[in-house]
Amino acid sequence: LFFDKSALGFAQTGNTLYVWDFGDGSARSNLQNPVHTYRNTGTYPVSLLVSSLLCPSVTDTFSRSIKIVTGRDGIVYPRITTTRELPIQLKAQPGVTHKWLPSTGLNADTLQNPTALYRTGDPSSIYYAIQIKDTSGCTITDGQEVWIFNEPDIQAPTAFTPNGDGVNDRFVPVYIEISRLQYFRIFDRWGKLIFETSDMGQTWDGTYQGKPLPMDTFVFVASGIDKKGNTVIRKGNVTLIRD
Repeated sequence: LFFDKSALGFAQTGNTLYVWDFGDGSARSNLQNPVHTYRNTGTYPVSLLVSSLLCPSVTDTFSRSIKIVTGRDGIVYPRITTTRELPIQLKAQPGVTHKWLPSTGLNADTLQNPTALYRTGDPSSIYYAIQIKDTSGCTITDGQEVWIFNEPDIQAPTAFTPNGDGVNDRFVPVYIEISRLQYFRIFDRWGKLIFETSDMGQTWDGTYQGKPLPMDTFVFVASGIDKKGNTVIRKGNVTLIRD
C-alpha cells in the first residue's frame, strides 16, 4: 500500500492528478493511495508525479527506492525440557513484534524472550506458535515445544534403530534440569562396558569400537547432578533394532 502525502498548493481545490510508477515495469496507477504487489525481490525506484487539473503544466515529483525481500521460512527451535515451579526463559528469533500462542505459563506473550513458570495443572507438554513480524512487515511463525516434568530426571527411549535413515538413529537420553553428567554407560547382556561418556551432548550410535553391533537388548546407567545439587541416578534397558 502506497500513501500520498503531498500537500495542496495555494488556491488548489483538490482536483489533482496522480501518476505512480512502481519501478518494476508494471502499469502505472492514477489512484491517490494505490496497492501494488511485487512479484520478485529486488530494489525498485518508485516515483509519484502530482499535478493539478487546473494547471497541468505545474507538477511535482517525489522518488524513493524500496527494497523487496523474501521473508524467511518459519523454524522449530530445539525442544526444551524443564520442571514445574522452576522459572526458565524462552527465546525467539529477533523481530519487530512477537506473539506467543498459547500464553500458558508465560509472564507476557508479546516479549521476544518471555519467562515461563509452569504450575501443577499445566499440561506436561506445550507447543508454542511464535508469530514474529520482521522489519519488512512479513509475519513468520516459528515453533517451540516444551516438555514439563514434576522433578529433575534422566529419561531414555526403550529402543532405537541405527539404520542410517536419519530417524531414531542414535540412543539419545533426555536430561531434565541436569546441570552436570557424571557418567552415561551402556553395557551388553554380559555386563561388558560398550559405551561411556560424561558429556551430555554425546549419544550412542549402536557401535562398539567402530563396528555395528547386532540387534540385542542393552543396559544403560546414568548419573547426573541436578540444578539443586542433588544426584540423580537412572537405570534401564534399551533394544537396538536392525532391519
